[in-house]
Amino acid sequence: MSSYEFDVCLVVESESITLADLAARIGVEPSDGSHNIGDPHILKSRGTWESTVWQCCSECPRVTSIEEQFKALARRFPAEALQTPQVLPLLSLKYISIGVFTDAQTPTVELTSVCFDIAKAYDATIEIKLYPSDMT
Repeated sequence: MSSYEFDVCLVVESESITLADLAARIGVEPSDGSHNIGDPHILKSRGTWESTVWQCCSECPRVTSIEEQFKALARRFPAEALQTPQVLPLLSLKYISIGVFTDAQTPTVELTSVCFDIAKAYDATIEIKLYPSDMT
């Protein structure tokens, strides 16, 4: 039996504002993994970050299902908070990032209609990153 673990975070990315300013506009302190444009990349060979990234994660244990993590994210940070005009800078990207950690030979991830409805409420796309067990 293959094991699966997930990280689910709402991400706002901008090339025109600092993390402190973005967090102040949004009104929520960022989760770990957020960073400023120009900060050194965690992988030194990649230089510096090319954009500011603010993220708000579900704060669920990784073993929690994707749908439950989406629901927790929506409770933690209501989508209406991003609907106020001029909260986000122009050309900002909004997406929900799903980290999938698995030892499955052929990983399969199911996104329910609840997940899509929550992403739609944020007007966000969905990004899925796979982390095979040999990478974790």
